[in-house]
Amino acid sequence: MNGQILALCIVFGTLFWLYAMARLKVEGKDRRYNDEETEIIQELHRGLEKMGARIEALETLLLDQAEYRRTTPPPVPPRESVGRI
Repeated sequence: MNGQILALCIVFGTLFWLYAMARLKVEGKDRRYNDEETEIIQELHRGLEKMGARIEALETLLLDQAEYRRTTPPPVPPRESVGRI
């Protein structure tokens, strides 16, 4: 009877050990994927911040240009071209 219990403990212990090792291997892969995903997300965030800064710079340029056009009078054509045919 004790021999059978010992054999069952060894079999189930081995199965549990195999399951635990497989589980740790999967968790290691998941952790590696999480690290890669985190790095990708951080790189995307940095890229989006740069894009936001560029858009702000373009908006500033466009607003300055519009202000210049609004405040500057239109050019007057030279007198000699007025009225000549």
